[in-house]
Amino acid sequence: MFECYLNIPEQDSPEENLLNYEYIREQQQADARLFARKENNPAQNVNKCLDDDIEDIICYVRPNDNAHQWRIAQLEQLLEATITWFHQIKEHPSTITTYSQ
Repeated sequence: MFECYLNIPEQDSPEENLLNYEYIREQQQADARLFARKENNPAQNVNKCLDDDIEDIICYVRPNDNAHQWRIAQLEQLLEATITWFHQIKEHPSTITTYSQ
């Protein structure tokens, strides 16, 4: 089982894990721009419960997409760290592949 985790990049602060729903929610709750965007476009920014204990994670639905095709709303301050993390976890794919995911 240990081998499954060998490719996960090390982090300075493990509690700031980009896959941790609680951390994502905390960061979203502190972002005034995200809340303004949610207020202006409530159909495109919906709250989801993605874990038993974590509710109200803001997710984005593209215009004219099915409501089931959502993505976790990415915060600008986490964008660079997220791109870097996924670039490493996917074993350094091209820039186009990393950004298009």
